[in-house]
Amino acid sequence: MSQNSDPATGVVLITPSDSANIVIPQTAVKGVRGFYCNVAGDITYVCDNNSIGILTALAGYVYPIEIVRVNSTGTTATGIYGLL
Repeated sequence: MSQNSDPATGVVLITPSDSANIVIPQTAVKGVRGFYCNVAGDITYVCDNNSIGILTALAGYVYPIEIVRVNSTGTTATGIYGLL
């Protein structure tokens, strides 16, 4: 995915999974443009190029990282939403 500075036009609830990518209804994009979590914790995520990242102690902020999956292993944050 390419970097996009336009505002988000939608949101999707992200269910962490070690195998299933984020389901984005009725769109051709592979992942989300950023994400937000409303209950603090850690997030292990996968980018479009299959690189894996870990962010710790997240909550209350939009993270402008384009991701295709949030892994359940290593993720303790809840209430995770992806921005479209």
